[in-house]
Amino acid sequence: MFVIYLIGVFVVGALLGQMNFWISVFVAVVIALGYPPAIRRLDMAPEVWAR
Repeated sequence: MFVIYLIGVFVVGALLGQMNFWISVFVAVVIALGYPPAIRRLDMAPEVWAR
């Protein structure tokens, strides 16, 4: 998840041409909220998440 965050920050910074604290926080929140549903959709979630 951290690697996905780093890639996301790099991509967003490249697209916007700037990077500040709030943009990086936004990227982190999007990844944190999107990671579990994406992993479940790909059927790669651990069994503990099924509860």
